[in-house]
Amino acid sequence: MEVREPDSIDGEVIRDIAGRSLRASYGLSPDTIDATVRQFQNDDRLDELTGDESAVLVVAEDELEGEEQVVGFAQGELADDGYGEVNWHHVAPEGRGRGVGTELFSEIEERLQDRGGESIRANVLSDNMEGAQFFEQFGYAEDHTSDVEIDGESHAVNVFVPEAESESDPGDQRTDPGEIPETVEDEGETKYVRRDYEIPGEKGPFFELYSDEGREDLYAYWCSHSENVVAAGDDQGRLECSECGNVHRADDWDAGYL
Repeated sequence: MEVREPDSIDGEVIRDIAGRSLRASYGLSPDTIDATVRQFQNDDRLDELTGDESAVLVVAEDELEGEEQVVGFAQGELADDGYGEVNWHHVAPEGRGRGVGTELFSEIEERLQDRGGESIRANVLSDNMEGAQFFEQFGYAEDHTSDVEIDGESHAVNVFVPEAESESDPGDQRTDPGEIPETVEDEGETKYVRRDYEIPGEKGPFFELYSDEGREDLYAYWCSHSENVVAAGDDQGRLECSECGNVHRADDWDAGYL
């Protein structure tokens, strides 16, 4: 695998990877994904970035099906406040599980620092729960939320900074699964937590909750962030805690993204 600056800016390749990565990892509609790619990865924008000394665009090339292919890219630039911002970080589905995402982030982090970034922050649409767990692998924590307009609609963006710099309320950070109890009480009855199976959530994992000690009769779910019982998910497998807003979507993160 090689992570490098592109020999030439092939907008079609970058847009293809961005679109397929978004579809694989985000709970966004197809129209919103297409609009996002058009808005931020059009040829004029890519040309602008390559001519800007404060910006970084790197691609990852790996061997697939007997030939070298671009399987991921990362894009960032220096912000006015001195931070190096990682704005795009995507790996094609067929390139995941090979360390591509890790190599890309390490490279863009180093290059932004070399360009004068006092520190690094990463921006991730909140519709992607892979992002939270990916950046935590590098010692980052969610610091605050901002907004971006895509095709006329506002979307929340989670902003991650190195954990030592985060000023977020500890109550908003992810819960340590080691604190999960074996049982909880709901409506005066004891319910049993399945501790060995985590369901990823934006603020902390959910756990299956059973009516019986043998854990055969599924009762509901338990949010580890708010310590609240959550009713069964919808038809798409989505869970949402009414107490803290913790959310799980059916297409959540798996370790293959790294």
